[in-house]
Parts: sequence; C-alpha cells; structure tokens
Amino acid sequence: MKIYKNIILSLVLISCSSQPIIQSGSDIEVGRQLPMGDCEELGLLRGTTMTSMGTKEDALADLKEAAAAKGATYIKVEQFSETGTSVTGKAYTCKP
Repeated sequence: MKIYKNIILSLVLISCSSQPIIQSGSDIEVGRQLPMGDCEELGLLRGTTMTSMGTKEDALADLKEAAAAKGATYIKVEQFSETGTSVTGKAYTCKP
C-alpha cells in the first residue's frame, strides 16, 4: 500500500512541476518588427482603454495582458486607432 502512495505522490509532483509559468503583461516584449528566432504566431489581438480619455500606453497595457493570457512572449504592434484608445497587434510565442 505504501508503494502506491509513493507512486501517486510522485505523479502529482511531476504533473505540478510541468505546468507553464503564468505570464503577465510586463513579461511581454513589444516591437514593430517581426520577432527574431523560433516563434509561432498566435493571432491578432486588440487592446483597448476603458475610457475615451485613455492613452496609447493604456491600450498597449491591455494588449499586453491579452497576449499574456494566450501565452505570448512577443507582440508585433500593427496599428493604433486615431484616438489612441485601441491598438492591434500580432501575438507570438518564441522559444528562448
């Protein structure tokens, strides 16, 4: 019986250690160029501000959080709106 407990405990520990680290928007690199290296495109995302008085930085921060939720490590900024309250970009996940 003890051997089964040890096996189950080992499997639980292994499965927990293989979980990916959750990223935040501050972990995302941003640029206007295509990313360098071995990268996979995750798709087009949009970041917006909550108010009409929002800034480009607010919209970019929202875009970075959306990209982090998808596991991205890089965003290629495509376009800001005329008012600067939204931004679109392509998200990528790149291997180090």
